[in-house]
Amino acid sequence: MRWVLWIFLALTVVGGGAILFLEPAMAAIACPSCMGFERVDENVYVDRVMPADKRIQVAAHLRKSSSAVEMFFGSLTTHPMIFACSTEECYQSLGGKTARGAAFGATAIRLSPRGLDNAIAKHELAHIEFHARLGMWTTMRRLPTWFDEGLAVLVSEDPRFVGPPMPSDMSGPQVRQLISLRQWLAAANAPGRGPYAPAYREVKAWYDRVGHPGLLNFIEKLRDGQSFEAALKAMDQTSCAPCENRETFALKFHPT
Repeated sequence: MRWVLWIFLALTVVGGGAILFLEPAMAAIACPSCMGFERVDENVYVDRVMPADKRIQVAAHLRKSSSAVEMFFGSLTTHPMIFACSTEECYQSLGGKTARGAAFGATAIRLSPRGLDNAIAKHELAHIEFHARLGMWTTMRRLPTWFDEGLAVLVSEDPRFVGPPMPSDMSGPQVRQLISLRQWLAAANAPGRGPYAPAYREVKAWYDRVGHPGLLNFIEKLRDGQSFEAALKAMDQTSCAPCENRETFALKFHPT
């Protein structure tokens, strides 16, 4: 895969582009050291100025986060490159701004100094795994952003969003209108807590009904060409009685 990225970089430069300025994340994927990163664990890279003790902590957090995502989905189908920054300058060099972290398709993740914790890492890793299972075309054409983000919060259990509803939260029907990334970002940047908590509640309510087997079947139906709404309803109409026991799975995912 790396040689494809190198060809992409070469063609961009030859064509008059400046990939280091237009696509810094792509440049880091192709050549981490060129962008000031050092490898500290499998597929994990940190900026050169990150202290040794912080590197150990970050690597441990990311291993724990990856294990949690694997537990949720049952397995991992992809192992993305992770770029962890200890400074805002590093994060900005990758094109980052105010977000704590970001996923790039099913290829890579960038984490800001504000995102070096389990919740953010699990959130972004959940995006990566979900997108990899769906495929790029299905993710882009059939997956509404509210469901994508709600599932990532379900996996991450981010304490900012999994608590009781607040009076100012969007309603379920309102958050379901956030289909595109542009619509989602507009809502996320508006005053208030934003759409993450209500999206989480919508996805969690559905997941509680269909369970882990329902989620996997839902992914297959989307990959097979069904529309999002049709696949969602099909899982709601399918009994989970013959499937893996949801309570057993919950105990596996949330050990005491």
